[in-house]
Parts: sequence; C-alpha cells; structure tokens
Amino acid sequence: MKSAAKEIRKYGVETHKFFFDQYDLKSYEQALDKILDLKPNGIVFAPFFYNTSLAFVEKLKEKEIPCILINIDLDTPDKLTYIGQNALQSGYLCGKMMNLITKPEESAAILTSQKNVGRHLAIETRIKGFLDYFSDHNSDKQIKKIIIDDFDTEMIEKALSRELESDKQISGIFVPSSAIFMIASFLESRGLNNIRTIGYDTHIDNLEYIRKGYY
Repeated sequence: MKSAAKEIRKYGVETHKFFFDQYDLKSYEQALDKILDLKPNGIVFAPFFYNTSLAFVEKLKEKEIPCILINIDLDTPDKLTYIGQNALQSGYLCGKMMNLITKPEESAAILTSQKNVGRHLAIETRIKGFLDYFSDHNSDKQIKKIIIDDFDTEMIEKALSRELESDKQISGIFVPSSAIFMIASFLESRGLNNIRTIGYDTHIDNLEYIRKGYY
C-alpha cells in the first residue's frame, strides 16, 4: 500500500493513514470518525468490530464515498470490492492439513483469544471452517477449544500446560491468527517437537519457527 501511495502521488492523489487498537472498540470508533472528518474521495480499510463496521459503511454510502475492504469481508452490497482470503475456505484447508498430520485417534486443540470473540470476524470464520472440515468428513477426532484472555506468554504457558497434562492425546494445535509463533516458542521451551501447529501470516518469528520445524 505504501508503494501504491507513492506511485499515485505524482497524479495528485493524497493518502492518509489511520491506526487503531484492534482490541479496543473506542479506539476503532475514533479512527472511523477521523476518516469521516477528512471527507475523503475513497477509503480502503480492514473492518474490525462487525456491527460498527457495517454502520460505518452505511454512512459512507450516504456520503457517496466508495470503500474497499481488505483482510476481513463484510456481508454488504455497499462495498466496492473485497481483497483478501476466503476465511471459511482457509479454515477448512487448515482442518484438512490437521487431519493429514495427526492420527485419527489423536486430539487437536484450537487456541484463540477472548479478545477476538465477537470482534474479529475473520478469526471466527476460520475456526468455523476448521470445524466444518471434520464435520463434513464425519470425523471422530476430538477438537478442544482453548480460550485465553490474551496472547500473553504466561497465559499461554498456563493454558497449554494444563490442557496437555489433562489430555496426552493432543498432537496438533490450530491458532487462527498470527500469534502461532508464541505457541511454537512454548513447545520449544518444553522440548515438545512432536506436537504440530498450524497458524497464519508470514510474521518474521513465524518464519523462524517454520525453519526450526515447529510448524
């Protein structure tokens, strides 16, 4: 996007960036208000907080401001287009991958943050796709949902230590976000290289753990 902004600057197009805390609704609303105050000719944004984002798109429609959605899609006819992955199919593929790298009698776990519940549609849709795969294939594999307050190192250690102790059959962990490297770090610290992980995004730490063989 920085490259594109630089390219179109020569044609007199100005670009403005607005940032927010993806776990803070107030921060998100303030950023959207700043965008409306700017009265732009077009908007590209990642819609967190589903209902708030839908209401924002409605406001854009009223003001005849076209918008493009990235990374997270919204079910609305008022967007110009959406650019990003199909979250449902993506999660479905992760389910298929998990099925391939674990044995039928072994368990799998889904680890996500409480902060994403009801706020991050893409993550929720990825989880649905993941579960849909096993449902569609009549699998008896036990899938456990582990929800922590935040992707904090201490919280991850406590939650995973407890679950892995109570269920020795867990051989795969699915994290529907870019925080997968934190789980790989925990597994490395415990020498648990027999547990496979599946996650998202080419984060530098994620790439490093792929090279180490923890994905």
